[in-house]
Amino acid sequence: MKIKRIIFSDVDGTICSFPDKKENPETRKSILEAIENDNITLVLNTGNPPLPKMLKMAHELKAKYIIAANGSAILDVENKEYLYESELSSDIVSAVLNIIKKYDESACFFGKNGYYMVTSNQKVKDFLTDFFEFPDWLNEDKKIVNDIFKIEIYPKLENKDKIVTDIHNLNIKADLAVMGMHMELTAPGINKGTGALWLCNHLDADPNYCMSIGDSNNDLTMLKAIGFSYAMDNSPKSVKEVAKYYTSDVMQNGLGEAIQDYIFRTKFDILRQANEDKLEKQKIKEAKNSFYRAKAQEKEL
Repeated sequence: MKIKRIIFSDVDGTICSFPDKKENPETRKSILEAIENDNITLVLNTGNPPLPKMLKMAHELKAKYIIAANGSAILDVENKEYLYESELSSDIVSAVLNIIKKYDESACFFGKNGYYMVTSNQKVKDFLTDFFEFPDWLNEDKKIVNDIFKIEIYPKLENKDKIVTDIHNLNIKADLAVMGMHMELTAPGINKGTGALWLCNHLDADPNYCMSIGDSNNDLTMLKAIGFSYAMDNSPKSVKEVAKYYTSDVMQNGLGEAIQDYIFRTKFDILRQANEDKLEKQKIKEAKNSFYRAKAQEKEL
């Protein structure tokens, strides 16, 4: 595998603030300058499904790939195609749906064929519609169980631990990430870390020399999997304990500062690889020349 400058960046709380989606203009400037001047490949590694707003951000930031829904789907932005997909079994989706209804809580079910919202709370519905910038929710319960790759649950505080316990008691094969305001369920062994490693393998990139950055517990697997890992200053302690490096708050261009630090730290590795590649090409050229000289001498004899 080659040393390639690939940045796996979380979105909410890293590129923009959460939940109000504010951006520091310097962050966008830093990203675009790094792509232009330092051969950076940006990958949006997000808990968000591949919503229109994610595709819009990817185009604006010149991100080549999106790892969506915590590693459940990987998209090639330029070619507009899925490189990888996973999904939860219909039994798991049905069981979790019953738990949500048991506590009269709110949830979103994200699938390849549509996005569903389950809620009796109009304020929650309005908030999620605004946050995801997506008004076309489906609400047909019978169809929810098919082709779902991620479930997000938004529980009231008094029900949060009960729901976590109920899900664990199902003994289902799925990954559950619990955050401050919500929880996320994906297929077993699927998370931001597995998504990043899959894409590294696809791109023949050494993950030890790539960069990951985030601010939340669903970023932990990505931070553990990728060599140059950064925690935003607005991260909780659990994230800062895992990341190797730290940067400023999301509204202080923490991402841009981390990118510059990463570029500096990998400078000599990039130069070393370039020199090694140059020497390897010279060896191949010399070997070919020797081969053809030997063939020419055989003809003379």
